[in-house]
Amino acid sequence: MGRDKALLEHEGESLVARGARTLAALSSEVVLACGTAPRYQELGWPLALESEADQGPLAGILASLVATRGERVLVAAVDLPDLARCPLAELVDLATQQDLDLAGLDDGSGRPPLVWVVHRRCEPALRAAFARGVRRLLDAFEGLSCAAVPVAPTLARNWNTPSDAAPLARPGTHPPERREGVA
Repeated sequence: MGRDKALLEHEGESLVARGARTLAALSSEVVLACGTAPRYQELGWPLALESEADQGPLAGILASLVATRGERVLVAAVDLPDLARCPLAELVDLATQQDLDLAGLDDGSGRPPLVWVVHRRCEPALRAAFARGVRRLLDAFEGLSCAAVPVAPTLARNWNTPSDAAPLARPGTHPPERREGVA
């Protein structure tokens, strides 16, 4: 991409601000996993610092588990411009009602989901996988109870190249309903 994807704008708002606002509609506690150095302080959200640089999404999930108190943590990649249109409340409900270790949005592409609900009890297993050098999320999640909520590929698309970030007309979105016990 050549620049910080979190600061790319969509519909007049940075992706990081947009994502935090979307998650705040569902959770009483939002933190930004921002790598090993503080970034995005100007947004006013607490930061979750990762223990090691450039270690991928698993490091961000672990940092978020440390920085929050909720039983479950809703985590999302920062580069999802249509996060607010995803069935996040349904995802949280699935994880809670079935008492799952993990629940993710599945766009049917075979790629790992970019949005997860992670139960706090998974932290020891995830830490052990990280310590063994595992960085691929699906490998780290092996052996944990997991289910998925299907989502249209257009909603789960992320911005990896400048052409992905081409402006798109999107109808207005409505924030999802807040779920208790989710950070």
